[in-house]
Amino acid sequence: MQSLTPLEDPADYGLEIKKSPIHGYGVFATKDFAINEVICPFTYDEDQVFTINEYRAKYGKSNLYTYRDMRHNKMVYVGEKRNIISYTNENADDPNVKLLRWKLISLKEIKKGEELFLKYWYKNEYNKTLLPVCPYCQQIIKKKNN
Repeated sequence: MQSLTPLEDPADYGLEIKKSPIHGYGVFATKDFAINEVICPFTYDEDQVFTINEYRAKYGKSNLYTYRDMRHNKMVYVGEKRNIISYTNENADDPNVKLLRWKLISLKEIKKGEELFLKYWYKNEYNKTLLPVCPYCQQIIKKKNN
C-alpha cells in the first residue's frame, strides 16, 4: 500500500484502510456515521494540482487516480501521494458515500466495520461523464462496453 499524504490519518476520522474483500484495499468505518454526515475531507498537496492541459502534458490521457474540478479547470492527481478517499472502492449499484465539494459524505447510515463505497461514474453539472479513478473499475467498464 502506498503511503498517504502527510496531511491525514484515517483514525482521525473514524476510518481505517485495510484489505477489502471487493478489491485491493478499502476504507472501513471504525465508528458509526449518520446519514449526510461529513466523513472526511479530500486532502491533497499543492504539487498534486494541475490545470487539465498541464496534467495531460505530464501524464497523457489516463485519468487513473485523478479527481477533476471542471468548474475551475483543475485536476488533482493522487496516484503518487494517495489520500484516504483514493482507497474507496466502487459499488455503483449501492454506494454509501459521495464526494461533494471536496468532502466525503455519507448517503445512508454506516455502521462500524462497514466498507465505504463510492459511485465513480456520474454526470457533473455540465452533463459530462467523469471517469472512474480505479484502474480495476476502468477495466470492468471497458469489458461491459465491448
